[in-house]
Amino acid sequence: MRDAEVPTSRAGRRYPLRSRLHCSQCGRRMTGSTRPGRRAGQCYTYYVCPRRESNPRDVHRCPGHVRTAVREDTITAAIAAFLDQFVFGYDRARCCRLSCRRRRLRPPRAATPRPPSSASGSPATKPARKA
Repeated sequence: MRDAEVPTSRAGRRYPLRSRLHCSQCGRRMTGSTRPGRRAGQCYTYYVCPRRESNPRDVHRCPGHVRTAVREDTITAAIAAFLDQFVFGYDRARCCRLSCRRRRLRPPRAATPRPPSSASGSPATKPARKA
């Protein structure tokens, strides 16, 4: 499998989410596809499941599969909303606390400094075992 980050020598459109999105029905990696829009010069990019009805292995592997395609702008808008809310948002700490409360988890605690070790240099002693 080729890494999507590595540039190729082939000309054409690059699909940054290619192989990073998976079909929810069959689990296969989705591929990019660009289609013309209704207006002249308008194009839409879709991420499509590569399953084909003409391939008997695909039909046997996932018999109830319906065609799956998602527009790139829908995906990027959802990613941007997530990043704005949880990563780069001004109230990120509050959102994280609320999210942790909803999940009944404790938010991560700040690191506390360890007390300084004794300067006497004596080795730590273990309590004797009871026999």
